Amino acid sequence: MARELHPPPGRCQRHLVPDNDEAGRKHVLKVAESLLGIAACVKVLDLPDLPEKGDLSDWIDAGGTRKELDSLVSEAPTSFSPPRSRSLGRKNSCRSSHSGR
Repeated sequence: MARELHPPPGRCQRHLVPDNDEAGRKHVLKVAESLLGIAACVKVLDLPDLPEKGDLSDWIDAGGTRKELDSLVSEAPTSFSPPRSRSLGRKNSCRSSHSGR
């Protein structure tokens, strides 16, 4: 069912931000794995100075900005990407498509 909510395979990038606890990290890995074959690539971001059990909203409340988030996205390694055969002839890039907004 979740696959019906996404664009055709390989056309989207996903950037995931786990809650800062073991359950959050486990959950985000499951989500990332579920996006294999759907997303062009998936990045899991680690937000700096996030308190234990904190999440993206806590980071924003503490002064995190869109510019900082875009920087974290561009610096984060690709966690999951399609097999080489799927991206043949295309760059496997997971750049932020919304930088500067």
